[in-house]
Formats: sequence, structure tokens, C-alpha cells
Amino acid sequence: MTSPPLQATHRVAWFAELAWFNATWASLVFGHQALPWLGPGLALLGLTFISIRNQLRSVLVLALIGCAIDQSLTALGLFSFAGGSEDLRLIPYWLVVLWFCFSATLHSSLAWLVEKPVVITVVAFGISGPFSYWVAFKAGAYSLPHGLEVSVLILGLVWAFFGWLFPHLLTSHSRQIKS
Repeated sequence: MTSPPLQATHRVAWFAELAWFNATWASLVFGHQALPWLGPGLALLGLTFISIRNQLRSVLVLALIGCAIDQSLTALGLFSFAGGSEDLRLIPYWLVVLWFCFSATLHSSLAWLVEKPVVITVVAFGISGPFSYWVAFKAGAYSLPHGLEVSVLILGLVWAFFGWLFPHLLTSHSRQIKS
């Protein structure tokens, strides 16, 4: 059994990481045009304190999967980012940074989801993922050429899939570390 001071320290670290991620998310989504350095600066600051050394490969894989999914959705015209090239339809730098930050939290503050039945993770991701995109849409970070309803439905399905995939990747990665 863990001693109470360690549990309290763990709780503080958990809340600190969630606060860091939300502050980074907000600065990337709301401030990417006015303060383009703030989000990446917060991301680097937080990533230096999160213990991801053993999980670096998994964080990289999850971030690249997330970026590839968003890049595919952007190329298919689901998203349109302000200031982006319509010819290339590349996702913006701040979304790439956000994926790395989110992937890092999957190993620590969101790792408890791995222990839950997969249906809980699928539903949690299927709701919270599109909600984050909806908030960013309302903030004017991008537009939805296919409309809000269609986009939220597609994002719900994509994030539900990601909610199914991420526990498998994390458990597979932790087995590789132990062996």
C-alpha cells in the first residue's frame, strides 16, 4: 500500500499535469496567431517535467498517429485552417505540438483509462475528442467546410477508434519495456 504523502504528491502531480495540458491547449488554440511562441513554450516546459523517458517511443507513435489522422481529415477537407495553404492543406504547427502534449498525458494523467473496460475509453474519447475540436472551432481556430453536424459525427467516430487503439498501444508498449 502506498504511503499517504506519496499519494498526495501523486495527486498534486496529476492535477499539475492536467493544468499544464489545459493551459497549453488553450494557448495553442486561442493564442496561436497573437502569441505563437506561448503554446510551444508551455509545451516544452511541461514536457521537460513529465517523466516520459521510458515511453518516448510510444508518445512519438501516438502523436504521429494523431497527426496523421488530423492531416488525413484536413486533406479530405473536413478542416480548413486560417492562414493555411489550400493547395497543401497541411495541419498547423500548433496542432502537431498539441498532439505531442496529449500523447504525453496518456502515459501519466490519463493512464488510469487503460485499466477501465475498453467501452469506457471508447465513449470517453468519442465524446471528449469532438468536444475539444468543437471548442476550437467556436474559438475560430479552423472552419468546418462540411458543417458542424457531419464533422462532429466523423470526429466522434475517429476519436472512438482512437479510444479503442490507445489502450492497446500503451499495454503493448509496457509489455515491451518489461521484457
